[in-house]
Amino acid sequence: MTTTDLQCSRLNAVLEGRHIDGVTFVRDYLQLDCGDGVVNLYDWPIVKQSGDERSFGDAGYRTALVSCVGGAIEGVTIEPEVAGEIHLDDGRTLKWSLSPELGLTETVVFTVGEEVWIW
Repeated sequence: MTTTDLQCSRLNAVLEGRHIDGVTFVRDYLQLDCGDGVVNLYDWPIVKQSGDERSFGDAGYRTALVSCVGGAIEGVTIEPEVAGEIHLDDGRTLKWSLSPELGLTETVVFTVGEEVWIW
């Protein structure tokens, strides 16, 4: 099992079943509130549901993100240097890039209580 697999396993154990309580649009990133947890996404995620995808700049993008409020997290998947996804119980997926070509030192930060995961 890789380090990423171990990190994802622990992250899923902590996040699974938590609801997204809020979506905050910050100047250059997105924040998801999940009870005592926070997810900061520094690459604007694609919102996928029922074959429809909304990306940053698309009509309806903000509405698609806000509609995730109340959804329960079923899991998180991470493919290092490719992409990460948060899967919700209603079939929605938030997907973001982990490509080194973005030039970001951090693409996503999950904070739950005292625990922090950074990719």
